[in-house]
Amino acid sequence: MNLQGWKASVKARDFVFALHEHFVEEIQKTDPFQAFITSAASQTSEAFQIARKIANKKANDIQVLQYLNMRNIQPILEAFDDDGSGFVTIREVNQFAATKPRHWR
Repeated sequence: MNLQGWKASVKARDFVFALHEHFVEEIQKTDPFQAFITSAASQTSEAFQIARKIANKKANDIQVLQYLNMRNIQPILEAFDDDGSGFVTIREVNQFAATKPRHWR
């Protein structure tokens, strides 16, 4: 099944590497909290809250990236590739995401 040229599955190892790359890119973005702190302009408490939320998300991304490495690749593969086919399907990703506790972001 292809949707606009998209494949319905990807090799599991490629999926984990792409996931790792995503978090690397997210972490390398500029730090809005630091930009807020160093800004000479007066800031509102709402702007502070937004900057703090973004900084917290970045901290969470760093924690995830610490786990997404070659040492942990097998358990990650198993978490997504529930049928052991060596491929991760859209269905498998959706099933994995649906198991996330409600209070997690």
